[in-house]
Amino acid sequence: MRETILNILKKKELAGWIVTEENLASTELFFVKNKLDQNRLCETTETTVEVFVDFEEAGEDGVERYKGKGEALLSAGDSAEEIEARIDNAIVSACFVKNKWYPMATNDVRAKAPSSTSTPSDTGTTASTSSMASDTVSSMSSDTASPSNTETLKTQYDALYEALFADYGMSSQVNSVELFAVDGTRHVLTSTGTEVTYPVHRFVFELVTDAKGATESVEIFNDYTFGLLDVEQMRDVVKTQLADTEARAAAVKAPKLENINVILRGSAVEDLLSLYVVQASDEAVYSGFSRAKIGERFTGENALQPLNIRMDPSLSHAVDKAPIDKDGVLLHPYDLYRDSVVQNFRTSQQFSSYMDRENIGSPIPFVVEGSDTPYEDFLDEDYLEIYVFSSFVSSPIEGDFGGEYRLAKLVQNGKTTFITGGSLSENLFEAQDRMVFSKECEKRENSLAPKAILIRKK
Repeated sequence: MRETILNILKKKELAGWIVTEENLASTELFFVKNKLDQNRLCETTETTVEVFVDFEEAGEDGVERYKGKGEALLSAGDSAEEIEARIDNAIVSACFVKNKWYPMATNDVRAKAPSSTSTPSDTGTTASTSSMASDTVSSMSSDTASPSNTETLKTQYDALYEALFADYGMSSQVNSVELFAVDGTRHVLTSTGTEVTYPVHRFVFELVTDAKGATESVEIFNDYTFGLLDVEQMRDVVKTQLADTEARAAAVKAPKLENINVILRGSAVEDLLSLYVVQASDEAVYSGFSRAKIGERFTGENALQPLNIRMDPSLSHAVDKAPIDKDGVLLHPYDLYRDSVVQNFRTSQQFSSYMDRENIGSPIPFVVEGSDTPYEDFLDEDYLEIYVFSSFVSSPIEGDFGGEYRLAKLVQNGKTTFITGGSLSENLFEAQDRMVFSKECEKRENSLAPKAILIRKK
């Protein structure tokens, strides 16, 4: 199929293309209570072709150059005629996308290619397609000996089962579980000569727990996505959700609260910290909504917490770890913030070109350093600790974040109460100087970041 796609692309008048082929195999288990209800295997092959078209149109200041992008999604059973028809549709769509022109990404310097390797140039006209897999600037494969989720599921099934259905001494219980252990490879080939094959791993865990409340039963459904299956991490997830469900069954309506310390836990921590990643992106800077400036502090001089964030494309547990980004740029770790000072922008090919900056790539996983303050010290004063939001919303433009919470613990005047139905409304730029990150860190979907964030009262 790959050769068919490349032969079709060779015939087209294109500025460039990126072909991504993904082959995945999954083992899927479905439990009702603690009984295995269904066990199935699934294999899929999916190919995405991105096509880039350069064109010109008359504008107010003369002829304007544009680069449009279209995408075709192909399946293994598609015929050559169907493949070409979908690529043609993507080309037509690209002609309606008027992005200011920019060159395609290359990896000439990073790849350190042998001198005998020829590289097609990107001049903004039709790209050369004579450089196929055998003549790429970078042809590499990542370590294929990385852990296999499907194999771990087989060899550690008994330990995993015990982690899911052990008696944790709570009134809540596991209602149902769905597990998806996924392994495979992703092959990326670009018109500018980069070819990379690397492993893909994903472990999706859907958990339903319930408990009887004073007036009605409470049921909580959550889904979790990890890069790798870790039995101890699963045990922590199950215990936490069971505890949350038990607390939710006993929760009362949230009272009106003013000026109290707030502690954020769970997925909201990663969501909030990702605002810093967006703020330090070239697109945000170019679009005018970022406050980040290279070499300048992002937080105030009197901020309680120094900001240290590093992009890490090889973060071992991350779902989206990869040696290459969406533009085909080979990735490496780099600092975004060091001691609150902006060190780099997370760059893309399009916007780094507009800003005349070096494109150092757009990795997704990131690492945030904690402070010297243990989480337990957050609990020394009255506080509202929010465990679960109904919907946590964060705006990278205005910096607003918050939402209605489904479960929180209120400790006030020596009394502990679980509450529900309250809401949080804060602004990152106003609150960040009052924030403290816990010393302890946790693995989340695409980050290694503090277990909790304390937002001190005003």
